[in-house]
Amino acid sequence: MRRAVLLLSVLGLHSPIMAAEAFKNGQPCMDALCIGDGLAEVAKIQWDPAVVHVPFEPKVPITTLKVTDQRRAQIERIYRGDLVKAMPFLAGSSFDQTAVPALRGLAVCEHRGGIAGSFTGKDGNPVKVGLTLLPEPDDPKVQRWMVTNFERHYVQAKTLEQQDAIRAQMDVLYAAAIKTDVTRGQGMYHMSGDRVYLTMKVGREGYAALKQHPLCAPTAAEPPISPLPR
Repeated sequence: MRRAVLLLSVLGLHSPIMAAEAFKNGQPCMDALCIGDGLAEVAKIQWDPAVVHVPFEPKVPITTLKVTDQRRAQIERIYRGDLVKAMPFLAGSSFDQTAVPALRGLAVCEHRGGIAGSFTGKDGNPVKVGLTLLPEPDDPKVQRWMVTNFERHYVQAKTLEQQDAIRAQMDVLYAAAIKTDVTRGQGMYHMSGDRVYLTMKVGREGYAALKQHPLCAPTAAEPPISPLPR
């Protein structure tokens, strides 16, 4: 027991602090952000700068991303609204502090995944967050950006013993989110190796409702939407 406590201390895990922030309104959280949170809560986090990842090239701000005409046309068929400032974030599937104002007022008409951002948690470990534009369950004509998944990487947990010590605490901390039968919009927890995951259940019905947004009403014969290149 004492060894397990020592391991958790070395790994930067402080039970009282983490327990107080593990849930909000029934949803699992990491630090001050929770599953289902919107742009108002996202704006309060100090995000890592979003960058363009090109193999063997220096990382540059995502706002400098050169979006090809083909990619731009694909995004314009999927998203609606003022896309000028949001374009590099949507094209690069990434966001940071500067993206929040640009993401407001948008609508999505086809599910093509969300965008990702990252920040350093209070325990010093990196946290990756997925943000997805989804319809409100009670009114599918309204869409909003929601936090749909987390991934916290315990960088210092290099051995199985260290990972097992973290898992033992996380299983208790997120016990209410260990579920196999969850309703749409609920968060679920699991851990694999040195990473802890929180994921929102969306379901097919959630994505099927995207076209009910007023901006997604068909205007004229449009070519079918093809998958975005990876």
